[in-house]
Amino acid sequence: MSDNRILFSDKNYRLLMTGQTVSTLGNSVSSFAFFAYTLALTQSPFYAALVSGCVTLATVVMGIPAGIWADKHRPLPLMLSSTILGGAGICVVVANHFILHAPIPLVLAVAACLVGSATAVFSPAEKAALKTLVSPEHLGQAMAINQTRYSLGTVAGPIFGAFLHSLRPIATFVFDLCTYVFAFCTFKKLQVPDTRADAAENDAQAGYRETLKILRADTVLWAVLWFTPILNFSMSSIFNSAFTQLAGAENGAYVLGVFQTYCGIMGLVGSMAATVLVSRVWGGVGLVATAVGFILSFGGLALVFTTVSCFVFLGLFWLLLPLFNSILSGYFLARIPQRFIGKASAMTTIAAMGFMPAGTWVSGFISERYDPSTVVVATTLLFLPATLAFVAHADIRRLSTPTGAGSR
Repeated sequence: MSDNRILFSDKNYRLLMTGQTVSTLGNSVSSFAFFAYTLALTQSPFYAALVSGCVTLATVVMGIPAGIWADKHRPLPLMLSSTILGGAGICVVVANHFILHAPIPLVLAVAACLVGSATAVFSPAEKAALKTLVSPEHLGQAMAINQTRYSLGTVAGPIFGAFLHSLRPIATFVFDLCTYVFAFCTFKKLQVPDTRADAAENDAQAGYRETLKILRADTVLWAVLWFTPILNFSMSSIFNSAFTQLAGAENGAYVLGVFQTYCGIMGLVGSMAATVLVSRVWGGVGLVATAVGFILSFGGLALVFTTVSCFVFLGLFWLLLPLFNSILSGYFLARIPQRFIGKASAMTTIAAMGFMPAGTWVSGFISERYDPSTVVVATTLLFLPATLAFVAHADIRRLSTPTGAGSR
């Protein structure tokens, strides 16, 4: 029986994936809606960017306590609580539109913070649930399926969100509210085993300092912890520069929309390929191959920075990224002890997400004073030595499977 069939033969796994897929679509629609709805009602790009940034800010800030909660409590109640919290944020927008009529930027900022907080709570709880529902040898495959689910949402969400927005802007939030309700009802049917250690032992020994020691003790996990923020910083910096370049071209808005959809499609293709490759190639081979592909992607763009090259080289990046993420995510879930999974997940998420807005801001700052191509060259020069150091690590190259078997 194939790995996919083994995973989907489990009723709880099917329920989890169904709820996640619908929720991801709703989140993708609302991510589009927060920016578009704010801009439509305020005509202020500043307010639109501010509201959108509140989602990321809340995710980062709430990530620290959310990691602790995921290790101290059962994952299912946290997942249900996150859907209630996110749904409450969307309800604030809907209620304000029809009843309250409070100042738009303030209401949307509050709603965005609630939605971001819901994401922060859900993410480590979901990983804790996956670790109990999926056997270690299938974790890499499960994370590859997660990548496909995410890619589907990023492709379909903006398109569907734009369609709903054209009908009536508030319809995007009404749709997202429906996905929260659906996810809550689906997750209610889940039966997740309770594998928590004793609460007193957790409080005494499973703090963030102890979690950091576990990450440092595993050379692969430690390499991931320092390399992932650099990768995300470089990605956000270069993509923001590409957006600036494309937006300034003739029919810039149209070209930019096509580019974003194209990147989503390439990510979806890459995710589908990852579900096949992750259980068939050595982890080290996959990591080195994708890392070299990242260098070619950013390096090629640094050499030739045009509209066509943005499509070619950044499409290659999105094609390779799902396999890279699937291998490392599977290894991460397999190697971190259950009672540390929430805090370890929060630490890696905060480290990665915290550097993404920094990359965007640096890109914008340099682009205004020079030009976007300067950003691409400077970022590539930063990314190249870091990537070479990552793949030069012997334990990275020797990784045989996403679970780490045979890597030592």
